[in-house]
Amino acid sequence: AEFTRAMGNIEGDGEDTRAWRSVLADFRRDSAAPGRALVTLRLVLTGQREGPGLPSVLTLLGVDGCRQRLEKARRYAGG
Repeated sequence: AEFTRAMGNIEGDGEDTRAWRSVLADFRRDSAAPGRALVTLRLVLTGQREGPGLPSVLTLLGVDGCRQRLEKARRYAGG
């Protein structure tokens, strides 16, 4: 929910890594455990604990792709 809220600040359809960096900064600032939150976000979006930078991943997925994967993970987790 926190990341989805932070995504509300992105302009356009998420084609700019700079915009995603801003979203991630907001997400980190609002998270109780920023490091854990970013690892969890990466795991949900990519299925991997490590990989390319999140701004690049988010740019490739776009806003709709991110929302779809987050919603799928939420349904899977039962929340």
